[in-house]
Amino acid sequence: MNHAIRTDPIYLSEEFKQQRTEHVLKLSGLPNHTLAQDLLELLKTCNTHTCIISNDKFETLMRHAFIYFAFEEDVIAANTGHDFVYKN
Repeated sequence: MNHAIRTDPIYLSEEFKQQRTEHVLKLSGLPNHTLAQDLLELLKTCNTHTCIISNDKFETLMRHAFIYFAFEEDVIAANTGHDFVYKN
């Protein structure tokens, strides 16, 4: 089973934490059991920083992902320049 973990430094200012999560898109309608690894090719073409697919209370992967970007320009380019069609 492939899993990823996320770590956050403890001593970040609130401003820095906000900057890290400021540029985000929600990608919804994913097939059941989609992993971030399944989206890797798409994530690379969009110049993403991080992709998070959370679990629900039953430890089942949610059918949406939060995709974080380092810059506003990358969010705009990903949102306007890509057809997000999942190829399985």
